[in-house]
Amino acid sequence: MAFQVAAQAGADIINCSWTFPLMLGPVAHLVDELATRGRQGRGVLLVVSAGNRPVEIARPEQFPAYPGLLAVTAVDHHSAPYGNAYGPGVFIAAPGMVKTTGTHHDGFEPLGATSAAAPVVSGIIALMLAVNPQLSRAQVQKLLANTADRSPPGEFVDGRSTLIGVGRIHAGRAVVAALAAKKEPS
Repeated sequence: MAFQVAAQAGADIINCSWTFPLMLGPVAHLVDELATRGRQGRGVLLVVSAGNRPVEIARPEQFPAYPGLLAVTAVDHHSAPYGNAYGPGVFIAAPGMVKTTGTHHDGFEPLGATSAAAPVVSGIIALMLAVNPQLSRAQVQKLLANTADRSPPGEFVDGRSTLIGVGRIHAGRAVVAALAAKKEPS
């Protein structure tokens, strides 16, 4: 399995720009192991696409909603979600469209939707770990949540939106927060 190979290679972050409907028992066991014991007990960050269909992900038996995974939904160039999975299983949103030379009237074309958004989140996590490799999985999640952009669209209740989770990822604030956490006394 790809998760095992990545873990054996010492991966701090595993990006899955794909999803499937159900979490299988053996996969769940491996995800739990990586999320809790990987990275010398700090936890591997497993980032997955939430899915490109307007389906609510809420139950842990649904692959993207599984607690050991960070499900990413996509937003367009106006920071609005577009036809993606939503619900309490979504952790965060990231750009899933880019400026292209395509034929669309405003020059923006979808580029993978959540499959493009998940590696954006993985890349930002890599930057965070580059400035502070001691961050635990839980600390990374907390910093991402605390630095996310929570402006509309989406109504935020208790720091979460059903459409975009904790908000839209903000790379600059996340990396600065990771660096600041390195300087804080333990």
